[in-house]
Amino acid sequence: MPKIPTFTAEGSITQLEGTTSNIQMGLNNNLASALAPITKTIVEQKVKENALQNQAEALKLENDFITDMQSVTQTINTDPKYATNKEAANIYLKEKSDQFIKKYRSLATNGNVQDKFSNYALAETQKSIFKTDGVISKNILVNLNNDYGKAKKNLLLTAYMDGGIYKETLAADLTKLTIDTYSLQVSPPELQTLLDNIPAEIDLFDGLEDLSNSPKKTFELLKDKNYLPNLSVDQRLDLENKAKTYLRPQIQKEFENYMTYIEDGKEPPIFDFDLAKEVMTEPVYENMIVAKTVMEDTVDDVKFLHTLPNQDLDSTATSMIEKVYETYPIDVAKQKETFLKKVIEDIKSNREDDPLAYIFSVDDEIKNMSIEIDNMSADFSAPNTYDTSAIAQAKLEFAETIIQKQKDLNIKNIKVMTNDAAQSFVAAYTEAGNKNDIPTMNDMMQTLNLNYGDNDGIALRQLLEAGLPYGAKVSYIFGDGELAQEGLAFDTKEEKDASIKFLKDNDVKIADIQIEIREQLKDFESILRRNVPLNSSGTLTEMDNLVEYLSFVAANRMYGKEMDSSEAAISAAQTFNDNFVVEDTFYLPKKIDGKNVGDGQINKIIETADILQKYYLDDFGAVAFKSNFETDEVKLSSKMYSQMLTNGEWRNMPDGENLIFGIVLAGSNEFAPIVNANGENLILNINDTSELVPGTNIPIDFTLNFSEPSETPIESMIDVFEKASALAKEKGITYEEALKEIRKPKIENIEFGDGKKNSKISVDDQSSILKTIGDAIITPAYGSEMNLNSAKRIILNNVGGDIYNEESQSNLQKFINAVHDIESSGGENIYNESTTAAGDFQFKMLTGDGNKEGSAFQTGLNRIENRYNKENITIPNWVKEAKEHNDPRKLTYEQQEELFLINLYEQKGSDALIKAMLNGDMKKAMQLYAKFHHTKMNVINDKIIKEKFNKAYND
Repeated sequence: MPKIPTFTAEGSITQLEGTTSNIQMGLNNNLASALAPITKTIVEQKVKENALQNQAEALKLENDFITDMQSVTQTINTDPKYATNKEAANIYLKEKSDQFIKKYRSLATNGNVQDKFSNYALAETQKSIFKTDGVISKNILVNLNNDYGKAKKNLLLTAYMDGGIYKETLAADLTKLTIDTYSLQVSPPELQTLLDNIPAEIDLFDGLEDLSNSPKKTFELLKDKNYLPNLSVDQRLDLENKAKTYLRPQIQKEFENYMTYIEDGKEPPIFDFDLAKEVMTEPVYENMIVAKTVMEDTVDDVKFLHTLPNQDLDSTATSMIEKVYETYPIDVAKQKETFLKKVIEDIKSNREDDPLAYIFSVDDEIKNMSIEIDNMSADFSAPNTYDTSAIAQAKLEFAETIIQKQKDLNIKNIKVMTNDAAQSFVAAYTEAGNKNDIPTMNDMMQTLNLNYGDNDGIALRQLLEAGLPYGAKVSYIFGDGELAQEGLAFDTKEEKDASIKFLKDNDVKIADIQIEIREQLKDFESILRRNVPLNSSGTLTEMDNLVEYLSFVAANRMYGKEMDSSEAAISAAQTFNDNFVVEDTFYLPKKIDGKNVGDGQINKIIETADILQKYYLDDFGAVAFKSNFETDEVKLSSKMYSQMLTNGEWRNMPDGENLIFGIVLAGSNEFAPIVNANGENLILNINDTSELVPGTNIPIDFTLNFSEPSETPIESMIDVFEKASALAKEKGITYEEALKEIRKPKIENIEFGDGKKNSKISVDDQSSILKTIGDAIITPAYGSEMNLNSAKRIILNNVGGDIYNEESQSNLQKFINAVHDIESSGGENIYNESTTAAGDFQFKMLTGDGNKEGSAFQTGLNRIENRYNKENITIPNWVKEAKEHNDPRKLTYEQQEELFLINLYEQKGSDALIKAMLNGDMKKAMQLYAKFHHTKMNVINDKIIKEKFNKAYND
């Protein structure tokens, strides 16, 4: 029998208490009455839930309503119609509120929610109305203030623009405006404050107007309490700060202008450093003072630098910098050195990049000439003050002036217009080309000859560098010929595009046309290459441009004249060749400035060139060779001189319209043009019909070619020179001594002297024409040379380059006379006790400390010794004696003159001014005196000094 499992209870009575029901039913209750409390609780809970649900729904509707009403208030705040009109705003708000209440009531699920929402919405509407009224009131006040401000501004502007009665009644008008505007808006004390401020407002407006018209004057006036007396302290300080703000850019610009004047070597305008200290910030003002310290006392130095040719800039600057370090503290000297080096760098750069703009900036005389010509042109275009010939002549003379100025400065890249002017010309020409306006293009090119004359080639080169199309060049060269018209067409976009399209449509290769053209131009190209033997890159570029242009001409002729490509290429090239006659070493154009050069004139030019080379080199006075194009000056031996007859050549000059004569140096392709004693090249102008030897009044005998002598005078002369050279080398004697021992040539009007000039110079140094022909032939200059002291010889030879040049000798004597007159009244006043300056040229005998050593006199004697040693000249006893007695008055006049000249010559940087003085430039001579003898540049402005220089140079 299976065992029944048993269980043991583990709980307790207390643990079961929670499981009992709270329902207690009495003996007299039934189930319904027993459950009544529970039913009540459930009903009450349901009622509460419904109320909460209705409340939540009503709140949601209210929130949506509020969101929509926010857009309404936003519209009221921003719409001009409602923002300042309470009645219109409230009507609009009520309309929108009623619409939104109706909208959201319809969304309610029961009447209870509708009632709750309506109550909330109505309350929110009242708040919006109250809030909107406040905002509109504020807006009304803001609008009132704005309108008041505008009205006040209008009154002020009218008063200061129109003046008169408007200014006289301004205070009354502002007072009335303020009362009318604010009497009902603010309290009486507040209104009175506004009224009391009106005089200050008028003063402030006065101050602002003065500030805009004259900030510098107003800034100074603000320091006076009687100026604008109604201003408060803060208002006055505010005006002062505004004045500083106005003035700072103006002062900065004035200072930059001040610096520019100094950098350009001009006397700067007055700059108010005291004002700058008050107005500028401290760091800026300190920088100005540093710059001023660096640049002070340099105006004359910089001005002097701008007058120097390029080759003298560095040496002169070095000399200046040395003196700076001797004069100033090291820190200031370093800054001055930096400044001077920058000036030199800027001068070189500006001269190279844009020489005309540079010259205009530093030379007021030339700048004013340009302005005067512009005014002439303007006057001509308005009332007819000038005729065209006067304007044209003025422009031609101006072109010559600016070219000579550039030559004086040794500017290599000579130009006849500023870069801006060249670019403007090219831009206008290109614009005309884009419009296919050929008449305007032609007129523009013709102005080159009118404005620049024989220098039009320089103008054309400059314009080509600035981007002038190549067709313009061709047009200008060939005038009104067929190629000229095709040249202008070449620069028009329409014609060029049509040619390219034609070649493409007909499958013609431009390269094939160019090969044929270049073959036809080979003789002309050979001449071009010959004229630039050392660097043919320019020739290649020129030929490439020419071939490209002629290819365009060929293309035009292919469709215009129905030629094939080969025929058109040959035709184009032949048209070009027909414009020139090509000789062995040069070509001659058949058309110059658009005018034909006849065959007779061409043949005459060729014959003239031949006769000049054979018979007239001595009449031209060839004394040395210079290459103005490829090399520096070349000193040639007597053998080279003889080669002029056999190896001399005529070459084309860059303008293509003139021929220049020279020789090709042995062992190289270097072409050296010959020059005469005046530094002039032998140039044959194609338009010259004078039949004179260039540069002389000697008529050319054209019958010489029909009766040639067996030996020309110059050949006889050269034979003697060559024999003298050989004899000197053989016997070890001087060149002059050798001349005595040989037969001298018998040449009319020429004698040979027996002097011993340069007797200490070896024969190897007698290689140039200056030391052979020039030394052997007695000229008037040679006779005067016999009376030159050592100093004059050294200066004339080493600086002037020609000891026998009478003009240089004369100019040197004028300079000496002027200084002699200035320093001692021509020897009458030979001692100045206060400075210890003594003698005819007033050398100081003592330094400022009373010492003999280091004085100007002792320095000059030391310089004589140094120079004599370099020249291998025996130092005379008077120099040694003078170092002992230390008194210039004990020297003869000639010895004092020697001292004066050597002292000038030995100073670094003096060569350029000495050379200018020898050339007769009185202004440069005055600068030479002021800088290297008197040692103060400002003396050149002294009236007496000017008078004495004028007397010496003009009497």
